[in-house]
Amino acid sequence: MSTPYNRLDLDQAVVLLLDHQAGLMSLVCDIEPDKFRNNVLTVADLAAYFQLPTILTTSFEESPNGPIMPELKAKFPNAPIIARPGQINVWDNSDFLAAVKAARWQAPGPHDRVHAWLISTPPSANSSRSTSSLMMM
Repeated sequence: MSTPYNRLDLDQAVVLLLDHQAGLMSLVCDIEPDKFRNNVLTVADLAAYFQLPTILTTSFEESPNGPIMPELKAKFPNAPIIARPGQINVWDNSDFLAAVKAARWQAPGPHDRVHAWLISTPPSANSSRSTSSLMMM
């Protein structure tokens, strides 16, 4: 059974920019670093232009992962920045889930429809969620 096409609705959209940190950005191998950075900043520009709620995350910011991209902090000065102390999977962090819920969007469940644009690597074969950057609507 096919799912009917539903146009994206900006009133039900949230942009999640996950772990765009200096040390992690340097580990991206499937795209040139400058192109990857530009892709991230383009998604950020679109989120700002459409005034979409945006959530930023970091993982072990005081480690070799390093700080979040300063351009993102500057572009979204009022966005929540969820600093994860150790969870690899962002969906395991209660602060992140609370921020997503507060931003008018529910975390995906078995019956929810999620539109996602991956701007990094796709989910692994063992996971239905990407650990990379997602723009989810």
